[in-house]
Amino acid sequence: MKNSLRLVCTLCASLFCTVGASYAADLDPSRKTDLGPLPAAPVKTWNLEVGARYWYSTGQTSYDLFDSTNSFLVSRLTYDDLDGHSGEAFFRADHTKGFFLKGYIGGGVVNSGKLIDEDFPPLTDPLSRTTSDQDDGNLYYGSVDVGYTFYDSTMGSYGLKDEPARPLGLKIGAFVGFHYLNEQYNAFGCTQIASNPLICAPGDVAAGTLAISQDSDWSSLRLGITADFYLSQRLKLTADAAYVRSYLDGKDTHHLRPDLAAPLPQSGDGNGVQLEAVLSYQVTDGFNVGVGARYWYMEVEDGTLDFGDATGGQFGRQPIDFETERYGLFVQGSYKF
Repeated sequence: MKNSLRLVCTLCASLFCTVGASYAADLDPSRKTDLGPLPAAPVKTWNLEVGARYWYSTGQTSYDLFDSTNSFLVSRLTYDDLDGHSGEAFFRADHTKGFFLKGYIGGGVVNSGKLIDEDFPPLTDPLSRTTSDQDDGNLYYGSVDVGYTFYDSTMGSYGLKDEPARPLGLKIGAFVGFHYLNEQYNAFGCTQIASNPLICAPGDVAAGTLAISQDSDWSSLRLGITADFYLSQRLKLTADAAYVRSYLDGKDTHHLRPDLAAPLPQSGDGNGVQLEAVLSYQVTDGFNVGVGARYWYMEVEDGTLDFGDATGGQFGRQPIDFETERYGLFVQGSYKF
């Protein structure tokens, strides 16, 4: 009994000393105790943000086809008012040394728009201008960038997420990355709105008949600048601007042309620009919401359209100029770890 009591007293005394030492250390973190210095708080080397967006956008895609000698304009196809709805996931990871990795992937539908198809003299005389309704289109895209923050006036903390928000200030970084965009558009019906009586005369093509499809793949190298403006303890404005060098791999299919029995390949490279800005608010230590705007423009000059397979080799390649543009507003939510 005495031995058991002595053991209990010894354990209680040890527990008392341990709790007392811990309490004293809490009062003065720099003070050492008999148990030795407290272990350092964990420091994160990476900060990760992941989230989701809804993007409402509109745009235009068009190309000009020239004769084989590039002497005159043969035809022009313009897809306009291409309203799209897409969802995407995004992320950004920042290292304490200033390196960062960011990107997004998304997709959606393009369920409105119109096609204006023009054919010009002297090959088509009189001028033909037809209109079709665009429907059942799709939009797929993704981007990934790696960069370095070379200017930081925020004196930001990279501690745990329950630490105070960043102070006011500015961060600027440069990045290089890759962007991919696939656009698929389908034109239904065909109505002549000029004076040519031989192409799409009234009643020739029903409104629900698939007439022309365009499928474009854009692969782009991105070189850009990103900036974070900390407007308050919880409000931040982020802006990106990138120059893009793009390569086009496209196909134009004329479903009602028996003389064009296969899709017409389109190719070429050119320049463009991509801009984005997001105003985000830190609702809690981890959760953020934001609104933003985005603009993409890519073009190809001196590209080619190949008639070879579609005409059995009767005609070959002809020059084209091609461009695409998309812009719109988005809302997002994200969480920081």
